[in-house]
Amino acid sequence: MSQITNPDPDLMRIFNFTADDLEANRSGKMSERQTKQLKDASDADRFAVNCAIWIGLIIAGIVVFALIVSPHSITGGKTDPLDSIYWIPIFLLLAFLFMRYRSNQRSNEIAIDSQRAGSVEGLATLHTYVPQGNRYPIYQIIVDGKSFQIEKQCYKDFEVFIQLKNKYAVFRIYFAPEISKILSVEIIGQ
Repeated sequence: MSQITNPDPDLMRIFNFTADDLEANRSGKMSERQTKQLKDASDADRFAVNCAIWIGLIIAGIVVFALIVSPHSITGGKTDPLDSIYWIPIFLLLAFLFMRYRSNQRSNEIAIDSQRAGSVEGLATLHTYVPQGNRYPIYQIIVDGKSFQIEKQCYKDFEVFIQLKNKYAVFRIYFAPEISKILSVEIIGQ
């Protein structure tokens, strides 16, 4: 299989990478730009979760204040304010957000610290499914048994790309191994 040395401009647009990113990925590393993007995404996620936690704490404070001011109207006449059903969803929401935040942060920190880029190659299969209990589909690219979750628009653009270029093209996908995030993609054969 012959390797195409110049990155495909359509793949660069679809997967948001540059020629410098691809060159760094070929050597098994993330580029500085990719590391910065991952750090920025991690910071944005941290900010969103922190906001949600603060909102949860404010709601909990309002409930506590209401319990102090008028406990019978909030608890439905129960004598112990801690028996209120309002505590359960607030606690579960805060616990879920905190666990999700910590899990994402650990994975992103490891990916940023290692700056490694793995690769996998083969025919690309597009797959979409709706998890049980969810209304929104998950979009994936599967190459050589390795699946990568992608955004809907990226999925649609890559689907068109495959149909227009060659359904049987062999791709090499570079990715951050700790989080299975696609870094860059190149065609390596037909």
